[in-house]
Amino acid sequence: MDKERLLRIIEGGKQVGFEDVIIQSNKKICYTYAIQKLNNSYIVYIDEYDLDKLWLDESDEEVYVYDNLATLLEKQPLKYGIIFEYLS
Repeated sequence: MDKERLLRIIEGGKQVGFEDVIIQSNKKICYTYAIQKLNNSYIVYIDEYDLDKLWLDESDEEVYVYDNLATLLEKQPLKYGIIFEYLS
């Protein structure tokens, strides 16, 4: 999806995100990243865990709050080669 459309969706209050299993260094990592605008703040949800150790280690979702989208995009880069346009 193109960046301008994603920005319109976020500004409209809908959540956009990405979830996939990434294989890195022989580990299967489940990576979830989502953005939502709520009450004039931009909320980022991130969850990342090793699928083989899911039941051994508790996975805690990280939540970040930003005042504007520009700061969010600057401070919260995506990982594993995922780009903003992959969000849906």
